[in-house]
Amino acid sequence: EMKYWQKRTLPKLIKTIRAIDKKTTLVVEPGPWGLTNGFSNFQPVSDANTVYSFHFYAPHNYTHQGVGKAKRDGSGIYPGKLKMFNSSPEIMWNRETLRESMKDAINFAKKHKVRMFVGEFGVIRWAKSGAAQWIKDSISVFEENGFDWAFHSYTAWNGWNPTFPADAKSSNEADGGVDTDRLQALKANWKLNEKNKQKK
Repeated sequence: EMKYWQKRTLPKLIKTIRAIDKKTTLVVEPGPWGLTNGFSNFQPVSDANTVYSFHFYAPHNYTHQGVGKAKRDGSGIYPGKLKMFNSSPEIMWNRETLRESMKDAINFAKKHKVRMFVGEFGVIRWAKSGAAQWIKDSISVFEENGFDWAFHSYTAWNGWNPTFPADAKSSNEADGGVDTDRLQALKANWKLNEKNKQKK
């Protein structure tokens, strides 16, 4: 149960880690599955050197269409009317909806003045029209809230790899060699790192 984990297990884990390592930054992510609503009733841990984290794939029926055994209805395009999960109502998904779906993490970070890291976010390469826009919109919400972020992913299975086009054959090659619109969206935002370095 989540309350037991947060009140009993997590403090014990942190205490055990700090007994042997007082320097390493800890990354704490609430359940279930690192979803943003895990922060709705979450309390900060009693460790100053902690970063909080979540995974972002909303709406799942769009970002995960055709992944795994679940038959997700991801037939729509982004922005557009989509379902979060098969059991969810169909609603309009756009940048504002993405922001709304992150509200618990946003509110938690602001209220407690803590650092937030989006440890995973991404969209499957064969998602219909709008994958690059989904990446741009997601990152723009992360950036407006000062969140650090890491895209999922480059190596291993190429279903998530932005260097492979939508119609690529499944493989575990690290680099597909294609400058897709998804990759272009990521590169445009990676340039923010260079701009921030120049300001310092």
